[in-house]
Amino acid sequence: ALPISKNWISYEGGAIGTNCGAVASGNSLYFTKAGPRVAETKDLDMSRATFVSFFIRMGLTSSGSLCPFPSQSSENVALQYSTNAGAQWTNVNFIPYSSYRSSPGSITWAIPAGAQTASTRFRWYQASNSGQNRDGWAIDNVFIGGNPPFATSLSETFVPDIHSAQWVDYLNSRVTSYCGRSNALLFDSSRGAGGLRLIASQPLDVAANNSFVQFTLDVGCGKASETVSLQYTSGIPGSGSITAFVRDACAYGS
Repeated sequence: ALPISKNWISYEGGAIGTNCGAVASGNSLYFTKAGPRVAETKDLDMSRATFVSFFIRMGLTSSGSLCPFPSQSSENVALQYSTNAGAQWTNVNFIPYSSYRSSPGSITWAIPAGAQTASTRFRWYQASNSGQNRDGWAIDNVFIGGNPPFATSLSETFVPDIHSAQWVDYLNSRVTSYCGRSNALLFDSSRGAGGLRLIASQPLDVAANNSFVQFTLDVGCGKASETVSLQYTSGIPGSGSITAFVRDACAYGS
């Protein structure tokens, strides 16, 4: 087991790097070593926290790489919590072995009522693997929190830069001039090839009937064919969460 930061007790069977490809951006915590595979946080005050968010990739290729896919249900990855310093663990949910293969994904799960204590730790755990460089997976950009009350609005002009406290993540992006705009959040390859391109807000209370979303979108200065989706996730706190499209994917001018 190796210590990795003030927020973690240890990880086993893993390393920091890019052996499982791009997950969120840059390095991730990837697991391809033989033996136990687990990443465990320190005890955290979860008495008012509401969700866990992270990015994951379940392998990189079917074979011939340092991070081949898991191949059976015993190789699922579970998120678990403990309220007694790791003596007992309870499942929050699990990531099926066959998911998030073609591309990494973002997951947000509600923190169960039983985990909302003043001393709770979490772990990502794979119960079984076939050995070194087999059944690989990786996690990145872990966020645990979301303490209410939530803000009822969010306004972002990116002047002079992004206001990071309003966002959970903003991946592979930078504030710069673009297409006639002096301050825009630009997603391009300058932050490295591969990985996800997204920006995700902190939780907001949008229960009011007159809530709305307004933004300016420019894809390729109006010349690109790629599309961008606006999504939301709800059900936090609660028994789970739902991710859905606010509207279908669209390009500039649509």
